[in-house]
Amino acid sequence: MKKKLILIALTMYNYTMSAIKTTLNLRNRQRVDRDANIREAAWNLLAEKGYEDWTLAELADKVGISRRTLYHHFPSKEAIAAETIAQSKLKRIEEMMTFEPDLDPLNRLKAVIRCLLTRNYNSDSGPVRTIKDAFGLMAKVKSFASYQKADALFHDRFADLVAKAQSHGQLTKRFPATYLANLLIEMLRGLDVSQKRKNRSSIVNDVITILFDGLTESERT
Repeated sequence: MKKKLILIALTMYNYTMSAIKTTLNLRNRQRVDRDANIREAAWNLLAEKGYEDWTLAELADKVGISRRTLYHHFPSKEAIAAETIAQSKLKRIEEMMTFEPDLDPLNRLKAVIRCLLTRNYNSDSGPVRTIKDAFGLMAKVKSFASYQKADALFHDRFADLVAKAQSHGQLTKRFPATYLANLLIEMLRGLDVSQKRKNRSSIVNDVITILFDGLTESERT
């Protein structure tokens, strides 16, 4: 009798835990789906109206949820901006790691830099540009964990490309790969050729030449 009661209790426990797990999985899926819907609606609003000219109430209406539910996902417009930038970075990372796989490491690194400069990794860069151009907003965006994690991952993946070029003897090993990658990224961030459509291609080529060949010319003998 005692064994039978134990078996019944174990069966009930397993059934209850299975039901709880199923419920949690369903809720997690619903949350992930809702997050995606919110991000898509926010992206569209950013593209249509910029950053300032819409409200969280308008976003909630577009998604079909209450403002209270929206706040559980993203408590502020700054949080949405951070998530938008983070997702853009993650997309860029994914494309960067599969870009031109048949090139040798140095030429692959050059090709990646060329695309980063011309914004080819993110053809829908309007909302991202809107966020970056909003006065003081990027300083707030950088304080969010979602941005920091994506940015750290971007640095790591870029450093991987640099390390491969170093291992093939194509880049100096005088500097650690991470340090060199961080220097390159900061230099590239200071360049914006997205608005220079007329001379964009030649400017990008000149930047890459200067980065990898330097400014001095060896004396011809």
